[in-house]
Amino acid sequence: MIPLCFPQALTLRSQDSPPINLSSYKPENGSTLDLSRVYLFLEETYQAMLANCRNNGLQPPIPLIHNIIRAIPACPMELKNYWQQKINYQNKLKICLINGGGGGLGDAVMFAPALKILSTYLKNKAGSSDIKLDVFSGLPTRTGAILKDISGLRVHPLPLTLQQFSGYDLYADFSAIMRDESFAHTHMTDLALAQMGISPETIEDTLKAPSLRLAPPTGPVAAALGCARQAAGARPLTAVIFTATKTRSMPADLAAAVMKEILPMAQPVIIMPPGLDSKEFLRNNALEEIALDMSPVSKDFFSYTAILAGLDAIISVDTSAVHIGAALGKPTIGIFSSIDHKLRVRYSKNVHPIQIVYKGRSCEAPCGLSKNRFYYSTTLANGRKISWDFGYSCAEAFNEQKISSWLNAQLRQIEINDNLDERLRSIRHQASEQFTLQSSPCWQALRVSAVRELLSQILFGDKNHVGTE
Repeated sequence: MIPLCFPQALTLRSQDSPPINLSSYKPENGSTLDLSRVYLFLEETYQAMLANCRNNGLQPPIPLIHNIIRAIPACPMELKNYWQQKINYQNKLKICLINGGGGGLGDAVMFAPALKILSTYLKNKAGSSDIKLDVFSGLPTRTGAILKDISGLRVHPLPLTLQQFSGYDLYADFSAIMRDESFAHTHMTDLALAQMGISPETIEDTLKAPSLRLAPPTGPVAAALGCARQAAGARPLTAVIFTATKTRSMPADLAAAVMKEILPMAQPVIIMPPGLDSKEFLRNNALEEIALDMSPVSKDFFSYTAILAGLDAIISVDTSAVHIGAALGKPTIGIFSSIDHKLRVRYSKNVHPIQIVYKGRSCEAPCGLSKNRFYYSTTLANGRKISWDFGYSCAEAFNEQKISSWLNAQLRQIEINDNLDERLRSIRHQASEQFTLQSSPCWQALRVSAVRELLSQILFGDKNHVGTE
């Protein structure tokens, strides 16, 4: 977390929470810090705000030294240091959990069991049930929906002020958990427990299993599910989820082959995220008479999970649908390419993994790199610094040196009279298209018949299947 203050008042707007008003504040040397106007932000949010302020002609936020957090009056103790302490909190405990649940649906689903274990541990140590767990999240609405059944828990939007932070007894910061060295070889639930100071190996596996309770679907989702049932007849409604980050997305033609393979044993259902044209996908892959499209009624987290809850089975690449399926107790096939399936579904007994095994030019799947990020930075002739984050892709699917060389050449060609911002947007867009053009080559090793065989075993008890590719 980065402590920030702002030279001018700002309003943060998000689709997942109400607007948040940030007060203006410029600390003066030697003066007492106004904790109510210093905000704790995620590193990635800070970087995004720098770009937004620059693009809108606003003064950038002012970062304060990180050690200032420990210097504030009544600074809470880090949770992992609490277990060996003999401290009396008058049987009342307030715990601040920063970025609890991470940034994705799957992360929040895997975080929930760790929170339940934490709650039990705290009650045993403190000898009281008066324990308040406050999770601060960048996605408070959907994180709250996933964590709603945990006693004493409340979910708030990020950022929080240093004044709020100082009002807690204990805290745990999960903001850098995905940059932790152990992320590449540790299950998310175990990673969260370790950050809380709880040894994962001391906890029974059954307590780490995800669970999610949802209300029955209503409105357009219920109507769409009813129509899908009628169209499917006796065939089990089976979601085929193939879009995720670039490193984990299944090529569209391969996803289409999976859908054709499981018909007529099961009825394929697609749920594509906003921004992707499901009709075009169906048309381009001759699936209009094969797959049912639930994308139009999948508007947000609530409708998406309600659709998955109403289906009979799920086939998904390594994305949130695997974890939602696990938490709902749905028969689920998880197809894993870059990441070892044990790091995702070790405690999810109803998830049946297919692990892709592949050897490329410079890597082997599973390579452990679910998030291989490409950054580009340079300084233009006019002194303006460029720093672009192109997101994630497989190192074997794009040539970083080639794209960097192309970017260097394009930026050198910018003329003085050019509209600089428009030209930069165009160059970045073209580079982004090159970056995402190819899928990870390890998908070539997936045998679609293995998916059908495993689904047949799960749904009907057939024994002839292959669980590793």
